[in-house]
Amino acid sequence: MPLWSLPLQQFVHRQLMYLVVIQSVFTALAGSRLRWQRMQRYGTLRVPAGG
Repeated sequence: MPLWSLPLQQFVHRQLMYLVVIQSVFTALAGSRLRWQRMQRYGTLRVPAGG
């Protein structure tokens, strides 16, 4: 990663964090919850005996 790209990355990261904070504030004010994308669990894992 070139050193000259560091200020650009900091700028992009800061803008992204602003977007996340603004979205979180609007979600909190609306009173809705963001749902987690849960994986379906099947319970089919088999552990070999002895080990």
